[in-house]
Amino acid sequence: MTNQDIQMNDEQRYFLRIYLGFFRNGLARELGSDLSMTLICLASHMNKNGECFPTHADLAELLGTSRQTISERIKRLEAFRFNGEAVIEVKQRGRNKVYRVLPSSYLAIF
Repeated sequence: MTNQDIQMNDEQRYFLRIYLGFFRNGLARELGSDLSMTLICLASHMNKNGECFPTHADLAELLGTSRQTISERIKRLEAFRFNGEAVIEVKQRGRNKVYRVLPSSYLAIF
């Protein structure tokens, strides 16, 4: 199969970049595997501004866990600081939450 054989939809045209600092600077180690995967999963939904709007049910389905577990992990990520900086912001917009994955997370979409 060649690249020409693959029909790419819009979702497949974007990539999640994990900078080496995620591992080499110790962020992954400090987060642990559960929070690291939750952060990466959250980042897989973000736009170019780092904003994303997945539901806890969506994240739970993708990670094979419960909505309650996702809720707990999001709270922990929101409180987490790496070198004094937050890795995500959570804001309420009406009835929905908006998450913003910050540059200090060493994650980007492109």
